[in-house]
Amino acid sequence: MAVFTRVSPEQLQTLLESYFDAPEVTEFQGIAAGIENTNYFVSVTSGGEETRWVLTIFEMVTAEELPVFIDLMQGLAQQGFPAPAPHPMLDGSSLAYIEGKPCVLVPRIAGGHLDTPTLDQCAIAGDLLGAMHLASRSAPGRREVVRTVGWMQSHRDDLAPHIKQDELALLNAEIEHFQKQADIWAQCPNGWIHGDLFVDNVMFDGDKVSGVIDFYHACHDCWLFDLAVACNDWCCDAEGNYDQEKLRAFVDAYDNKRPLTDLEKSLWSDALRVGALRFWISRLISQYGKGYQHEAERGNTLKNPDEMKAKLLSAHKIAAL
Repeated sequence: MAVFTRVSPEQLQTLLESYFDAPEVTEFQGIAAGIENTNYFVSVTSGGEETRWVLTIFEMVTAEELPVFIDLMQGLAQQGFPAPAPHPMLDGSSLAYIEGKPCVLVPRIAGGHLDTPTLDQCAIAGDLLGAMHLASRSAPGRREVVRTVGWMQSHRDDLAPHIKQDELALLNAEIEHFQKQADIWAQCPNGWIHGDLFVDNVMFDGDKVSGVIDFYHACHDCWLFDLAVACNDWCCDAEGNYDQEKLRAFVDAYDNKRPLTDLEKSLWSDALRVGALRFWISRLISQYGKGYQHEAERGNTLKNPDEMKAKLLSAHKIAAL
């Protein structure tokens, strides 16, 4: 949600004319938060009515990949889940282009994300994630897991010259551990996952969830992994310390919505570990890869890899459910 691609008022006007009749822009502002895509707040008056939107320009996801995400968000919205489905253009399509990059226009959600979630808000989020997994069973399309063991191994080799020996040893040990568990994980309930349900991807308007954003890590994977990724953010601080009450509130609310199996309960510590491991690797890639994220016009686009390493180490101490 940082600004990597600058859009001129003229380019924006041309784009919006493919969505609205005689649009007049009343707000156009880059969003500094986030780390992967370019986002702008856009307000438009058309036909005497003002509407508010977020324009997302994709810096990593290709045009070929995007239709499956669009179908997922539209499918969830049809099920009543608060996913902001991309707005169709006048010709009925939902995917546009600007500066040669694919983009979508989605409704701007009321409210904002939390800074520090309370116990009750963790429970709300747990229920929400369970509801998403159930609703997604009828969502169209399929996307295979990207961050596989092979992905981990490849990037570990690339990262080896840049990280400390003890960090490399930890990476090797964790990757080997999950490689050995592949057959066990294959037996867990699975389907569409959000893949990135951090606190800043759930919008609250007062005490209620107003929307869930950033589905562009979604894929078909174990639902338990999705739960662990969320808990690693909602129920754990930057120093890697789990808040046991928040953890219990989040998991219990999820379990009440989509009951966990005995196998999933036995894998809980492992799920937290692999959730932290994947994000630790991705943050190391961003730090040492020297890609486009180092060139944002606005916003701090790099997150500290050490936070995820600390959570990975703490997850070893978490008991089965």
